Amino acid sequence: MPSYDDINFRLRPAKSIERKMMAELLQKAVHLHPHQDYRYIGFGSIFFTEFRVLHQKYGINDMVSIERVFQDEERFEFNSPYSCIDLILKDSKDALSEIDWDKPTILWLDYETCLQESMIDNEFQVFFSEAPPGSFFFTTLNAVPDTDRSLEEDESRLDRLKKEIGSDNVPDAIDDSDLFGNGKAKAYRKILSNVIDSYYLRPRNKGVAEEDKIKFQQLVNFEYEDDAKMMTFGGVLYSKNMTDSIEKANFEKFEFVEKGSDLFKIENPNLTLVEARSLDEALPDEPISNEVPISDDKKEMYEKIYRYYPSFVETEL
Repeated sequence: MPSYDDINFRLRPAKSIERKMMAELLQKAVHLHPHQDYRYIGFGSIFFTEFRVLHQKYGINDMVSIERVFQDEERFEFNSPYSCIDLILKDSKDALSEIDWDKPTILWLDYETCLQESMIDNEFQVFFSEAPPGSFFFTTLNAVPDTDRSLEEDESRLDRLKKEIGSDNVPDAIDDSDLFGNGKAKAYRKILSNVIDSYYLRPRNKGVAEEDKIKFQQLVNFEYEDDAKMMTFGGVLYSKNMTDSIEKANFEKFEFVEKGSDLFKIENPNLTLVEARSLDEALPDEPISNEVPISDDKKEMYEKIYRYYPSFVETEL
């Protein structure tokens, strides 16, 4: 049974915060190309939430939704909000290989599963080999750590990781002790950074003029949890002759932008509307002094994400 039959993805608070952060980040894409020149590729499911946001905010009219639950084609088409969304009923590895990479693309591969060797060898490979400079890549992965119970007899966490993504894709610097807690998300970031640089971009740049060589700048390294521990990694492809445009974009102005190994943890404190509004009155200054009767930890969590804090109401449309 597909997950969208069990979970309303529009109502997951941490995911909602992430979407708002990503939408704000992508407003800076205009420094690389006009928003209307971009194509967006993602998994629309039956909700098409990101599609709505990017079309409404930035006027992106070239959109592709990849769906692998072929039997729900009628439902996908019924829920598609705009005529500019093309539906491809294929597995993502097959769908992306058929895309004509002739324009800058925002790709968000929002998986529910852990990192797999097939993603590295297919979907990711296609994007980083073909996408033009100015394109954005994001992937969301299940980063729930393996438990002793989930492992086979005499199988270590490192063994399981190598089995899932291929031994050659696991850097020597990662060992079993790195894979506890949020270590799996950190390992994924290290693995993806390594394959992007060594396996994708190095061959692509071979024999290319220096000013045309493609680089990748990481922009997000999120960790969050609604019903499972997830991580989102991504950034932008650019050529050396786009360096000035990257500097003008000034992605660093956003506190959630992370270019290194640190995870930006999206935490959603469970507050009443009265509590949230009271804290808002003290922001953007430090809210700790505010007399809302909640812990300082919750106040600090809220301070980090208050501009993206979800508001869910019941209404008739």
